Amino acid sequence: MNDTEKTPMSLEELWELIRQSEGQPFFTAKGLPFTYKIRGGEMFVDRREKAKSIALYGLPGL
Repeated sequence: MNDTEKTPMSLEELWELIRQSEGQPFFTAKGLPFTYKIRGGEMFVDRREKAKSIALYGLPGL
């Protein structure tokens, strides 16, 4: 493996990164701000008046 190649992230590492980023501001492709919260096995995305829920069952720690 050369210096430009990266080792794939495990599901456990991905889940930890998702949890660490909870509440931080992100932006949609159109530049609209949003945040998210993790509650149980769901991710709740908040973009002010439009809230969405994404099921995360099956990921480590759920």
